[in-house]
Amino acid sequence: MIKKSFICLFLGIICVSFIFSAKPAEAILGFGGRILNITPCANGSLLLIGSPRPGLFMWTPATLTFSWYQQWRPGPWALGTYFLGGTCVCPYGQCEVGAIPALGTIMMIGTSF
Repeated sequence: MIKKSFICLFLGIICVSFIFSAKPAEAILGFGGRILNITPCANGSLLLIGSPRPGLFMWTPATLTFSWYQQWRPGPWALGTYFLGGTCVCPYGQCEVGAIPALGTIMMIGTSF
């Protein structure tokens, strides 16, 4: 009797711990492709990435950068993760508009040689 109730209590605690410790799934947004264009900004650089996972992404000094550090010229392939939102603040006189919106701000990026 004691053994059976102990097993039931133990299994109940395990089941409850799984219910309360489960976190909702978080989407990791990624990009990848050839760097097609770079626009210098006051707060970093705006990278236009081509296919297969294209978009316009903001690189900032806080971005974790890996591999060959080739995000400063068009041509290399880039792969990374980002979070939504971001704006390229143009230095005075370099852009027709004051700011360019980006699809996301890069968290991590790695490039080819």
